Amino acid sequence: MTDTRQAAKRTSKVREEIDTSLRQFREKLEDVESVVAVYTNDNEIVAAALNVLVSILQTIEDIIAYYWANKGLDKLKQLQLDHIKLTEEQSRLADAQSRIKESGRKMVIEQQGLASGLDTEASVDERNAAANELHAAANIANATISAVALNAFERLAQEHLAAKGGALRLYTHLIATNARLLSELEAERSRSRDHSPPGPPRMSQPQLLRLMNLDMDFDISNAEDIDMDVISDSADIVNRHDQGWAEQLVSDCPLRFLRHYAATTRQKCILGRNAY
Repeated sequence: MTDTRQAAKRTSKVREEIDTSLRQFREKLEDVESVVAVYTNDNEIVAAALNVLVSILQTIEDIIAYYWANKGLDKLKQLQLDHIKLTEEQSRLADAQSRIKESGRKMVIEQQGLASGLDTEASVDERNAAANELHAAANIANATISAVALNAFERLAQEHLAAKGGALRLYTHLIATNARLLSELEAERSRSRDHSPPGPPRMSQPQLLRLMNLDMDFDISNAEDIDMDVISDSADIVNRHDQGWAEQLVSDCPLRFLRHYAATTRQKCILGRNAY
């Protein structure tokens, strides 16, 4: 989170520098227009001014394309080339302006030998020469600002690549963790499916006899000694709640055989009594 905030602050600072550069570009355009207006007939000055204008417009276009289209390092390299081109054109314009300044000075010297009525025109030429010097200084300052902005762009690109690499490593770690958790979940599900729910607890023979309200000494293996009258008489004193519980318990799978065996034994006893 701290790295993200720092990157956002640095990005904001770079954007402020770009905004400042754009304002200076606008001022530079005004200066170029004033120079061209003075030296309209000088083709070399006009061509250099046009090259500067084209370079500035191309730089602005590259800046907008970088922030809106986010083309990455390729766009940054193109922006660097445009800055270099702008610097070269500004240097050419500065050289031309220096030559213009020298020419203006020569004109002043020549005009000094003329009539005193030309002194006013000579003063105008001096002011123009001073303006040219200011323009040359402004071009140098703009070139310096462009270099600073380019360095800021390079730092921003490096920080972006570093942040992207960190995010990629974090994403890879999360994928590995997720895969491990899914494997553990599948293993836990497999173990859960392997464990069947425990059945009801087994009951001993005395518990079954007590539940049927029979004598504790009665041996269920000796089915021939069962007195059905005793069973019928004892059934009258069985509590209804116990009777319901017994019916539910007897209906369970482990006791089905016992229930079937008791029914068969009872039928045999009835048949035996009738035969007797």
